[in-house]
Amino acid sequence: MKAAIDKIAYNQILDQAITQIREARIWIAQQINRSSNTIYWNLGKWLFEKKLEEAHGSSIVKQLSIDLRNEFPDMGLSPRNLWNMKRFYQRYHQADTKLQQSVAVLPWRHNLLLLQKVKEDVEVAFYKINTPTLQNILTHTAFACHRSTNPLLCRFSMAMS
Repeated sequence: MKAAIDKIAYNQILDQAITQIREARIWIAQQINRSSNTIYWNLGKWLFEKKLEEAHGSSIVKQLSIDLRNEFPDMGLSPRNLWNMKRFYQRYHQADTKLQQSVAVLPWRHNLLLLQKVKEDVEVAFYKINTPTLQNILTHTAFACHRSTNPLLCRFSMAMS
């Protein structure tokens, strides 16, 4: 005997399923980002602790990159990215724990943008909370929205750009 289901009940089931799948995907992406960023953090820490600088440690970092890429060719372990990992560690190793946890779940490309474009931890926290996409980080940075006394005006300016 088949049970009949009305359109409203069906839509509720569908909406719940979609919501759960989306939430799970976000959670999975954050876990992947957190794991990747932990690896990047540790690599950056090791470079920092060995006091390697781009001018004097470049041959060591180049060789490290070659060896790591031979073992893990799909991880983006170029010399440039290894130096970025060091900068990532330098930037946040003395930061507030909440800020460290915030950047830990961001995609690596967002962290790189924040390293390039944003100088203060307060700004990083603002962009982490208020900008879900890479494009928004660039736009917000251009408008210095973290300093705006009128967030509506800032959003309007961004919308008009």
